[in-house]
Amino acid sequence: MITYKLGTETDKKDIHKAFHAGFIDYIMKVDIPEDVFFKRFFGPEANTYDLAVIAYDGSEPVGLVMGGIKAFDGGAKTMRCGGLCVVPEFRGKGISQELMRMHKQMALDNGCKQIMLEVIGGNDRAIQFYKNIGYSIVYLLDYFSAETENLKTEPLVSPKIFEVEKEDLHTLDSILGDVHMNWQNDSDYISQLDNVRVFAIHTNDQIVSYVAIDDRGKIYQLWTHKAHRYNGHALALLHHAKRTLKLDKMMMSFPNSATLTGFAQKVGFKKDGLYQYEMYAVL
Repeated sequence: MITYKLGTETDKKDIHKAFHAGFIDYIMKVDIPEDVFFKRFFGPEANTYDLAVIAYDGSEPVGLVMGGIKAFDGGAKTMRCGGLCVVPEFRGKGISQELMRMHKQMALDNGCKQIMLEVIGGNDRAIQFYKNIGYSIVYLLDYFSAETENLKTEPLVSPKIFEVEKEDLHTLDSILGDVHMNWQNDSDYISQLDNVRVFAIHTNDQIVSYVAIDDRGKIYQLWTHKAHRYNGHALALLHHAKRTLKLDKMMMSFPNSATLTGFAQKVGFKKDGLYQYEMYAVL
């Protein structure tokens, strides 16, 4: 008989055990040490133990769904599914459906307006499962990477670049307006990372362009005010980050944006094979 427990009702190690066993045959290799798993998935990913549900066969964890809640995408109270998995030999028994039913009910109980998740493109079985339980594809997340030696030449005249305290990132949210920022790139996420730097360009004491990037070259946010685009600001920021952080490679992902896609390809980034969908269901 399958039973279900919240993450607050059981040994935390069972969450990691279920995660590891449930993703054993995933499209991408998933092998995350326990300490790294908890620091990431219950840190910047914003999952919480009271919103995690573990499925058990006797005393053995065989399934898991993780959840986190925050104001997202324009301020809507949102529950995100931070991971759903079932051990291969227990699939097809309704465990995923029950885990997601409980996940949705917790979202309703907490007054959420929507639920959302990300799924890797090509994982057709998972995509169809989510559609069957009410989710729809809303955004496409593309991934790009570049060797920094292949970046387009830096503008001859570069503006002065300042460093912004990571703690001030939330103050930049207001200038983004209605720009959609995916969960793993937004300011809440970045603020919990130890290795992110933010470089910016000012005009008349106002930030008109900035990049948030970590010491591995992962770009979380890259933005330029529409009145200051096409004049080399974003490229100058990338070159500054390259020199300051001594980067050989950069990578970034973002929701469907013709402007960012065009910029990335123009300055030397190439689209990777990996892509994801953001799927939503309104409550």
